[in-house]
Amino acid sequence: AGRRRPRVLLIDEVDVFFSRELYGSAYTPSCAVGGDCVARMVQAVWDRRGALHSLWQLQELDEYRECVGLVAAGCEYMVDAALEAMLRDVRCFADPPYVVREGRIGYKEHGGVAMNKVLGYRTTFAYLHEAARGTVPAGPAGGPV
Repeated sequence: AGRRRPRVLLIDEVDVFFSRELYGSAYTPSCAVGGDCVARMVQAVWDRRGALHSLWQLQELDEYRECVGLVAAGCEYMVDAALEAMLRDVRCFADPPYVVREGRIGYKEHGGVAMNKVLGYRTTFAYLHEAARGTVPAGPAGGPV
């Protein structure tokens, strides 16, 4: 009864698994939730970055209530998890250092610059920072594209 059964990990589409975009990176299955309230929530975190210390401060905002309205009842924890990641990333959006090239954010990688790499919300906040400096184009409503 105490014997453990061996486990096997099967990987289909191994050519995709070891592609340049995925090899050496974490695979994190996820889904995207979008809408104007999400853009406003990101902007609210950015605008309040010096005064934000905890999730409960964000839960008081109208933008939070709007975003929670996008998910099924009982799934508010997903919005909270995204906000925790935003709070973490807004404090260190410039680490690792990024490169601005032709109006886009890139990261040094393997002796070059990867212009298709996204580091969580750090990249989003880097775009907001650079849009304010005028080095990347601002999108609709003044945010990054």
